[in-house]
Amino acid sequence: MKRNIENHLLKPLDRRRTLIANQKAIASALERLDDKALGNAVLPVIAKSAKASRQNGNQGLWKDPAYIKKQVVLSEALYLSRRISRAEYVYFASSPVETLNEERWLEGQFNNELDEIKQQIETIDKKSGLLPDQYWPKGQAPEEFRGLYNTLERQYSAVIERHFMAALREFGLDDLANLREHSLEEFDRLHERGRRSLHHKNEHIRVLKDIVVRHEEEAFRAASAKAYTAGVILIGAALEGLLLARCLRSKRKAIRTASALPKKQRPQSPDDPTKWQFDALIRICLSAGWLPRISTEYALYAPAALGDTLRKMRNLVHPGRCVREMPWSETYERDYKDAEAMYVTLRSKLLGRRSLTDTAP
Repeated sequence: MKRNIENHLLKPLDRRRTLIANQKAIASALERLDDKALGNAVLPVIAKSAKASRQNGNQGLWKDPAYIKKQVVLSEALYLSRRISRAEYVYFASSPVETLNEERWLEGQFNNELDEIKQQIETIDKKSGLLPDQYWPKGQAPEEFRGLYNTLERQYSAVIERHFMAALREFGLDDLANLREHSLEEFDRLHERGRRSLHHKNEHIRVLKDIVVRHEEEAFRAASAKAYTAGVILIGAALEGLLLARCLRSKRKAIRTASALPKKQRPQSPDDPTKWQFDALIRICLSAGWLPRISTEYALYAPAALGDTLRKMRNLVHPGRCVREMPWSETYERDYKDAEAMYVTLRSKLLGRRSLTDTAP
């Protein structure tokens, strides 16, 4: 009986959302996992077919709708199986279609809609003194022709855009066509993020800058929604990103500093800063002289201690640690504000007036 009373008195203080535990939620969760399993099941077959097409292809491969379709289906399977992110899917799926649309444009398939516009543009070019192989940079046509010229350019681009939207739907990419139609800015943002993930994988410092900025923004949004635990975790992750970026900016010095630490404090992979843990990054930045002390009218602050405090706050995300060190605790607005203050202070010392992507000796 005593145990039953304790269970009742010590039940969770916050109520779980019904969505997490009801049968409808469980069925929806399983359906989502089935989608992923299906993607993994069909992916090898689709990938093999796409690879065979590339090996047997020719210079005109990107003009072949059958080949484009295989690339689109491969992108969908990769996305369904969670092998690529949403941004990568937007880029991988739309790029072949965009290439095909450009080929169609260059081959003159849109000329019946573009010829009249082209003739008007060429007339303005002649009147303004341009030679046949010259053109006006965007928005820099002579003032007397600028309004009409800009209108014609927009009309020309709109024709190509309309055909691109039709091509997306032609290959079953209605989701991307709808996204582009209703939120072109979001489509372009995802497309660019996907492009970078493929073509700029090794730009580690620039990738870190992007990560840090996103963590800062998401921490602010979490705190604004009173999700203070999430905010503190993200602020801590942003600091870890800053420390790592500082080490990568001066990689040789960072590696020398790491190798000179006492054996018990040395990272397991001293030659690869991307594998260093939070506490090791703090020690190395401190030993390298990148975390000088901070003095105010009232106190002298040790940056390493501030960083370690923020690290410990972030590590309370681990349930076992929270059970041991702070049972029944919550994260309040004051905690988030303290974490943010430590982050802003340490950020100013790590970067100074530099940009995150500046190199250093």
